[in-house]
Amino acid sequence: RFEPSQPPLRSLRSGGFLWVRMDWQRIMPVMFSRKLIFFLVPALWVITGLQFWLNLHQLPARLASHFNASGAADGWMDKGTFIASWIATVVSLNLLVIGICWGIRFLPNSMFNFPHRDYWLSPSQRPATVGALLEFGFGLAFGVTLLFGALFDQTLKANQTQPPHLPPRFWLHLTPALLIMAGVLLDLATQFRKLPAEVEKPEPTTAQ
Repeated sequence: RFEPSQPPLRSLRSGGFLWVRMDWQRIMPVMFSRKLIFFLVPALWVITGLQFWLNLHQLPARLASHFNASGAADGWMDKGTFIASWIATVVSLNLLVIGICWGIRFLPNSMFNFPHRDYWLSPSQRPATVGALLEFGFGLAFGVTLLFGALFDQTLKANQTQPPHLPPRFWLHLTPALLIMAGVLLDLATQFRKLPAEVEKPEPTTAQ
């Protein structure tokens, strides 16, 4: 039975922006809520890969790959080069983000720079802290993958018109991914700012 009185990651979440997540952890088992992002990211990889693969036949042999501020094409690329560069960019960015956030666990405490470092990196809290940083990496990878999926979709639509031109209000299709990445970054920036309420601050000592 799940007891919400001592959730392992509760101490890593604070601030009004995170109330939804805190309530989620009270409702669902902690292990499920922590591992949810680790399921969602590979699922999005599969969905984005299928979207890419199933629509490749719609790309012309030479396509517009870059557009100016007004949406008109100002850069061109062969189909094969575009496919290779898109895959390489998405894969390398995902590996870079997740790899860095996973490798942080091997750094000494002195290389971490956030408030209340002694508490968050204490022996009892360090596993949860590095776990939260890895969770951040997967969350950012989710936003990156979603963004490149939207960019591919808009590039595909742009090349279906003559001359190639981005669809009107194409930025609206990128907004969900940008909001997710902004939210993940804000989460990381705020979660270590305050100590949990149940942690008692030591009484100041007076000189003898």
